[in-house]
Amino acid sequence: MPDFSVLIEWENVLQSSDDRAARMLRELGQQIGASLRTFEVLVLFNPEQIDPTMVASAVRDHFAPGAHLDNATVRVVSVPGLHYYDLRNRGAEMAAGRAIVCLDSDVIPEPGWLAAITEPLLENPDINVLGGETHLDHEGSFIRKAFALGWTFPPRTDDDTLRADARQFWANNVAFRRSFFLANPYPTGGDSAECRTACYKLRRDLVRRGEPIYHAGRARVSHPAPDGAGKVVLHALIEGRDNGLLFEQRGYGRVRRSLRAIDFAFGRVRRTWRQALRHRRGVGVAAWQVPGVVAVMGAYYGVGMLGTWSQAWLPRRAWEKWRF
Repeated sequence: MPDFSVLIEWENVLQSSDDRAARMLRELGQQIGASLRTFEVLVLFNPEQIDPTMVASAVRDHFAPGAHLDNATVRVVSVPGLHYYDLRNRGAEMAAGRAIVCLDSDVIPEPGWLAAITEPLLENPDINVLGGETHLDHEGSFIRKAFALGWTFPPRTDDDTLRADARQFWANNVAFRRSFFLANPYPTGGDSAECRTACYKLRRDLVRRGEPIYHAGRARVSHPAPDGAGKVVLHALIEGRDNGLLFEQRGYGRVRRSLRAIDFAFGRVRRTWRQALRHRRGVGVAAWQVPGVVAVMGAYYGVGMLGTWSQAWLPRRAWEKWRF
């Protein structure tokens, strides 16, 4: 029995460059090769979305190319009809490791990530959920810098602390004791139009029940920002649509959902101001550029507000098929 099963969804790669997936595989292979633990790697994909030969060739060419890792096995698994969170749930059912590590196909681990996200689970039997730190790759454009300061993931920090009082984790960089995850899978049985709410729901339920969520600051991965105007708009609309579905599940009517969308957007703009002023140097933003950062993210959250309003007031067929 391997110590860990690393579950990699091969869906987000459709939204990023192939180079990121290749870099992820190479970095993962190097870190596994340097580890004293044993691993299995499950690469899960939906053949209705991706050509199986492309997945197999990517793994063959980039995961420890030309080397045999004595402490790791790799399986490329075709799972028809399933998407992001369901791929995770199915992968956990198939996994043989005592613990599972969830890694996305478009994130790139930093050196030391694997040890930081795995060793605490072996050293402390009280840890069932261990999230890493995900930050946006801000190199290359001002838009990426703006998203690094104002989007979902907080800006990168140098805090390596392992702490037990976290209230969130990200599905792209988290480890679970396998028995715990099988008893608490991602809740995907709700509205089929939802795209990225299952992680939020699982976090919320664990916090309500008082389950400790640990955070490993040293387990860092970089995530790409939405690339291109079309993808930025789609991301914003989906985020807003998913927020509307969450508000509806809480019992909010159409008017209340619409007003809540305004409050959410302005709250995120205020957060962008705070984070831009505090972390701008870390992403190479000058003080005079901070208003530009806020303008970019204000436009993004404004489109997200339209996504929520669409969910509240337009026919379902207008928004139910929005997907990354």
